[in-house]
Formats: sequence, C-alpha cells, structure tokens
Amino acid sequence: MSNWLAKQLTSAKQDSGMWSGLAEILQGVVGTYVDPYLTRLSNRKSIFTMAEEDLGTRVSELGSFFTIRSSDASSVPMLLLQRMDEIHFKGSLRPVTQTFYREFNGVPITWQPLYAPVDTDTYPYGTVLVTEQTLDSVGDNYGNMFMTSRGAVSIDMSTLMALIEADTTGSMTQESVTADALEKFTQVVKPLLPLHIVWDGMILYFAVDLSEERTERLRLISISQEAGAYTAHSDYDRITSATQDVSHSLTMTPGGYFYFTPRVDDQPIDVDMDTREADIVDLTAVTLDSRVQFSCGSQHAYWQADGTLGWAAADAWPVEYVNGIAVGRHEPEKATTNLQTYSRANTIVNGIIIAAGTAIQNGIGPDGGAIAALDIDETFYAVYESSKSAWIQEAVNGYDSAVWTRYKTVFNTATAIRSYFGRKNASNYAYAAVSGLTNGTQYVTSHYRKLTDSALLTGFVQVEVGSITTSPIVTTAAAATREAATVKVTLGDAYGLLVRYSDGTYITLTSSGSSETVTLPQSALDWGTRYIISLQFLY
Repeated sequence: MSNWLAKQLTSAKQDSGMWSGLAEILQGVVGTYVDPYLTRLSNRKSIFTMAEEDLGTRVSELGSFFTIRSSDASSVPMLLLQRMDEIHFKGSLRPVTQTFYREFNGVPITWQPLYAPVDTDTYPYGTVLVTEQTLDSVGDNYGNMFMTSRGAVSIDMSTLMALIEADTTGSMTQESVTADALEKFTQVVKPLLPLHIVWDGMILYFAVDLSEERTERLRLISISQEAGAYTAHSDYDRITSATQDVSHSLTMTPGGYFYFTPRVDDQPIDVDMDTREADIVDLTAVTLDSRVQFSCGSQHAYWQADGTLGWAAADAWPVEYVNGIAVGRHEPEKATTNLQTYSRANTIVNGIIIAAGTAIQNGIGPDGGAIAALDIDETFYAVYESSKSAWIQEAVNGYDSAVWTRYKTVFNTATAIRSYFGRKNASNYAYAAVSGLTNGTQYVTSHYRKLTDSALLTGFVQVEVGSITTSPIVTTAAAATREAATVKVTLGDAYGLLVRYSDGTYITLTSSGSSETVTLPQSALDWGTRYIISLQFLY
C-alpha cells in the first residue's frame, strides 16, 4: 500500500515537506522489515506456501516418523502431506513400502519379513531365517515355517546389475548403491518400523533360473562377465551341468551354496525327502562316526566311566563320563606345554619343595598313578611371585571337596613363581617352583586335589601360557608338550553342521570355498567345562 502512512496525515501536514518526508521514511522501514514477516506469518497457514525454513522446523517438530529427504525443496510439502496421511497406518508396513517407492529411485529394494522353521529342535531359532520372497522355493526344505518379528532389506542383484549396466555416467556401482541404500534406510525407513520389528540388515538377493531337472542344492562355482557355469558337486551323479549367462560383474564369493526347490506341475520333486530323519552323530556313543576324524599327535587325558582319569592314545577321541553318565567328547585343544617339570609332586625333586614341618607321602592320583599326599590340615593353596617376593594369590582354603577338583590362578607379572599345592602356615607347606617365565605374558597355574579322611591328595601341577586350563600333562623331569588336536567332519552332500554342547549352547559351521569338510573350533574354555554332545548335518 503505497503512501499509506502519508495519507493518514492531516491536510496541513500532507502539505508540509518535513512531515511528508518522515512518513515516507517510516513507510519504507515498514515495507522493508515488517511486511516480509507479515507475509511469512500469513504463508504459514499452509505447508504449500510456508517458507522453506518454516517447513523444515515443522517437519523436525513432528518427530522421526516424519523424516523427509529430498533434493528438490518444492516436493517436500507433497511428501509431508503423504507422510501425514501415512500416520494413520503407523504400526504397519505401509509407510515402509511407500518410502521405498519414493526414496530409492528405481533401485529394486524391498522389505522382507523373515520366517523360521516351526521345528526348533532340529533348527534352533535363529539358525535358519528365510525371507518371504524365497519362502516358496526354500521353505519346503525345513517343513512348516512361521513369520518372526524380524525383517531385512533385500536388493535383487540381477535387476540392480541391469540398472548399473544401463547407467551411462559410470557413477552407479554395487558398492555405492548398497551404501546409499543403507544410509537412506537408517535415516528414513528405520524410524517407521513398528517397535516390535527387528531390522536384520541388508540381503543381496541373487536369483538363478534353471530349466533342467536338478537337486535342490547346488554349489556356485564361478561368476564372471562371460557365460558362467553352475554345476553340482561331483558327488551328485544325477545332476548334469547347466550354464547361466551372467553379463555383469558381481561382488560375490564363489564356492557358496544356493538353494531352490525344483517342481514339476507344482509337485515338489523332493516330496519323498520331507520325512527324512535328521542326520545326527551322537558323540555320547562309544563308537565314533566314520565321517568324524580326530587328530592329535600326543596322548591326552579323558574322564572314564569309573570316574578315573584315562589317557587316550594319539588320534583317539573317546567318549567321556561325569558321575558315570556319558556326556560327550571334549573339545579339541590348542598345543600346550606344561612348564612345571615334575607334575605329580609326590617326590622332592625338580622344583617340588616342602617345609621342614611337612612330609610328602605317596597317594593315588585321579589316573591311578602317584600323587602327593599331605597332612589333612594343609589344605590352603596359594601362588607366590618369588621374583618379586609378593603374593599373586593369597592363601585360600580349598578343603571342602571330596572329589577331584581343579584350582587355577591366572597371572602375567612374574618371571618365577611358587605354586603352593598344600599349605597350613609359614612352617608347613609344599610348593612347585617354576622359573624362566616372561614378565608381561599371561600364564595360568593349576593343580588337582581331593580330601580324604586321612590326607589331602594333591598334585598334577600345571603351568601353561594363556588364561584357560587345558587337559593334564604329566611331567617327570622336564617340561612336556601336548600337540594340538583337530576335529574335521566330512559333510558329504550336507551344506553345514550344527554343533551342540553339553551346556546347552550350539554353533553352526558351513564349508568355505570348494572344501567338503568343516573343522571344529578349538576350546576357549577350561578343560572339562563343557563337552560336544552331537553333530547334526544340515541339508
């Protein structure tokens, strides 16, 4: 409104040059500083007319559900309007799928609910998770399936590679697309997920169509820019080779397995396999399955059915017992050296020292051999750092065990120690001295003991590198080493192995590359803590 303020003056003042000039100046100030705010306030009535800054404030005030990403500011009002409509569907997957359509610019990305087998005894929850898009082709291998509260983002690699090949700018790569998709998903899609849904990350989905009849499991041999060959493992004599043209370079690792259920007239070819019994190796059985190969170049200890400690020959892996019950077989162990040079401790020799008030008798150890027998009141044990004249482990009374029990102490600050395997006071004790240790290296010292009515049976002293105690190593005059043990399992036509332990835990192992075997991991726990009870082949 031009000259609005000047027109408010009286006629006399309008004729005055000074008053008219003042009104013009004030009118200019209002037009420059006030009118824009009035216009901005008026425009805030609609998200389609409000300023970009005000729209950003409005979106941030609405919360993470309304997060909007767009390089074109003019499209933000329409996106916000769509999101405000989708609020009525919060708690469902509709906002997620709509956001995929808007945000990912034609990239073949979908939200995939994950399914798990109903048979959790054969397939413990979490070991097998199948996406919805592969449920029809893969789910039949595991029986009835149920939908979990987990989901993943899936990208169809075949379609994605076609988009990359069609890109003339060269800026679209598998790495850039997947990285951008993950970033967008975290920022835009993740806040939309219902609270009870767990996001399990991203899956790169690669589909292969085979027109000939073949088994439900093949090994991926190679992928290249030329025509790649997909052939079954050599054991499958029923399968002929097949080729699949792959015109894109894929970042995938050959040697992995992929799955499908071939069908003829909608009748599963594997219908006669649905009732196949689980292929489980019972490691509590005395006879070891021929597919399981144990290797150890040294004899090693194991608990026998009568409760005594036995010594298995090299490459033998006998079943072990606790309280007369078969509990499985111990885990393979790393190579270890017992640095104490006379472990039975029943004679004053090779580092075995006693006080003047202590007498060592010959007792019967856990393996039926000799062990130290001390006075019944010399039940304390301790570890002394003789290189620094300080206690590593203060004296502890270990008198309450009427069965063979192992006591351990971990340390890393000594070059020479005394491991007291029996002690009453400063005048009555027995210890095993070990020197030549490396300060800063972690060691563990241990010994076995059992209290009888007349004596404390104690010995089998062991000092080794690390923090876990391994199976006993008997020494008589010098340090002795038990070689590393390995367990290899031949898979045959299985793709993996489910290893169950006596403490209720389990792990799943699959073959890598072209290997037909899997190797069980070496123990990370104290010897005798848990046992392997079964090996289940996964098909």
